[in-house]
Formats: sequence, structure tokens, C-alpha cells
Amino acid sequence: MKGRTIAIAATIGGVALIGFGLAYVNGLAHVASAYKAKGLCSEVFLAGRDAQSVLGNDFTGISPALDAASQKIDATRKQVTASLYGLGKARADYRDGYGCTLESGGAPAAL
Repeated sequence: MKGRTIAIAATIGGVALIGFGLAYVNGLAHVASAYKAKGLCSEVFLAGRDAQSVLGNDFTGISPALDAASQKIDATRKQVTASLYGLGKARADYRDGYGCTLESGGAPAAL
């Protein structure tokens, strides 16, 4: 019985440790994703630069996390989403007259 209790406790502890580890990694991934989404949004929709030029020149060599972060540009909605292997998802929206802002979830707040 004692061995079973130890095994259950070890399993619960291991699951909790994995959960905390994933939350920590997701937070770190969010920093890279948010940086890339906001910077790309500002350069493309505010400064009017070509997206490929920005991606090829502005983000390379800063951090391996930025190099690995994927991005999607929605020209119709004027928004950029980014994530690092699906973790740390971030979205930046362009608002005419205000520039780009990072959204923390849901629809953009009314101005």
C-alpha cells in the first residue's frame, strides 16, 4: 500500500511539474510572439513597408525564438498573429490614427 501511495504522489507531482513547465514556456514564447506580431504590424500597416523585407531584415539574428516564431498577416483585417510552435499566441491589430496594439484576447476594445 505504501508503494502505491508513493507512486500516486509521484505521478501527481510529475503532472503538476509538467503543467507548470508548460505555463512557463508558454509565457516565454508569448514574449517572442508578441514582439514579432507588434513589430511586423507596425512596419507593414503603419510604415507601409513590404512584409518580406521586414521579415528578412528586421527580425533575423536577434533571437532564435524570433527566428522560429511563425506569423500570419491578414491584410484585410490589418492584423498580424504570431506564435512559437503554437505556444504564446499573440495578435496585433492596426487601428487607423492610433497604430498597432497587442490584443490580449477577444475583440478589440472600442476607441
